[in-house]
Amino acid sequence: GSMIDISERKRTEMEIIKARDMADKLIDSLPGVFYFFDKDGKFIRWNTQFERVTGYSAAEIANMHPSDFFEGDEKTYIIERIKGVFEKGMNDAEANFITKSGGKIPYYFKAVMINYEEGPCLLGSGIDISERKKAEGELRISEKKYRSLVEQAADAIFIFDRQGYFVDVNSISSELLGYTKEELLSMNLTDIVFEDDLVNNPIRLGLLDKRESVIRRRTFRRRNGTAVTVEVHSKKLIDGRYLGMVRDLTERIETEKKLEESFDAIRLLTDHIQNIREEERAHMAREIHDQLGQQLTVLKMDVSWLSKRIGNENQPVTEKIKSLNEMLDATVKTVRRISSELRPSLLDDLGLGATIDWHLKEFGERVGIKTSFIEPQKEIDLADSIKTGLFRIFQESLTNVARHSGAKNVTVSLQHIENLTILSIKDDGKGFEQEKIGNKKTLGILGMKERSAMMGGTYETVSLPGQGTAVIVSVPLKS
Repeated sequence: GSMIDISERKRTEMEIIKARDMADKLIDSLPGVFYFFDKDGKFIRWNTQFERVTGYSAAEIANMHPSDFFEGDEKTYIIERIKGVFEKGMNDAEANFITKSGGKIPYYFKAVMINYEEGPCLLGSGIDISERKKAEGELRISEKKYRSLVEQAADAIFIFDRQGYFVDVNSISSELLGYTKEELLSMNLTDIVFEDDLVNNPIRLGLLDKRESVIRRRTFRRRNGTAVTVEVHSKKLIDGRYLGMVRDLTERIETEKKLEESFDAIRLLTDHIQNIREEERAHMAREIHDQLGQQLTVLKMDVSWLSKRIGNENQPVTEKIKSLNEMLDATVKTVRRISSELRPSLLDDLGLGATIDWHLKEFGERVGIKTSFIEPQKEIDLADSIKTGLFRIFQESLTNVARHSGAKNVTVSLQHIENLTILSIKDDGKGFEQEKIGNKKTLGILGMKERSAMMGGTYETVSLPGQGTAVIVSVPLKS
């Protein structure tokens, strides 16, 4: 028996659980509905807002199809829009959400296709557009109802003329900028925009004359001189004036920042797990090589001793000992191969180039593919993490060649050009159409891309049907 201290592994698992809990809380904090279902319409995940809006329980939603939340012609429309997501990779829709009580809530939905557990799934979100629908209706009815709606809107609303002077604003605008309504009506758009923003992102009302609407992110200056980042949705009204709906992005930016920090933490955690895995592989390789290798060597010596003592007098025993010797030789080779695949000692002793050269030759003999290696003119002293990362990508690429390509020749190149280390693996196999598998993010490809990103490098795949595939990884020497 043997024992291994798994304290670090347990701590890592707890960190992963905490990161997942944080992601779940972040999803549930989203203001709109969030949903995640597979190609058959089976819901995998949704946020609490989805249950709150529809009125259905989690158990009920789990047994429903996405089209069950719509009725009439909109049900067919939604099914077609969902189909478009899986065909085009993304799509949107606008329809009435039917609640459990029979109520109708107009929603705008946006969805993209992702691969989850090696299958296409739809990841989407929906925003309640009841206010927008109501605003459009009231604007068509009368100016009075329009003004009432403007004051009730959650976003700041500006109405300005051709010269950029404010004609009307709502109370949210005053709260956002710190000016009274009377003060804003005597001001121009340029008075609330910082000078550098005006230079880099000038106000162009002419664009509104050519387009139905324009959405831009700007930084406005409050009365106290502080900055607030907003999203401005502008359009030209029928009477020739311009409407600007301004949304405060402070909370969204903070949420995006927290989400980005969460992604960074997960990436650091992944890097940490990779390091732990490599350390465990190196430890296992040493144990296999040192302990099992020594025991097999002693066993082979003992068998040889027995063979000499017995001689050739007993032919059946002699044949059995010979067979045992052959089996021991094969076992020794297997032990060496397993130890090398776990952590090649050449990687630490002779460097990346020599390790790739040896492993490539061994791969060619084992799989029956002709191989060639273009080695660098001189060996560069790379960091251990870079050598390990490039070697693991090289290993995974050869695995893909053996499984999928049907290639007869493989060429591997390792070059140090200026400030880059470039590793390429090219085969003459059947290739593939990159557009068709672009969205099929398999774990192997994702792992190679993530390793490249953690090294500060890039991962690229180039392929055409019938013309083979090339994997190119570029890593800065100083990464």
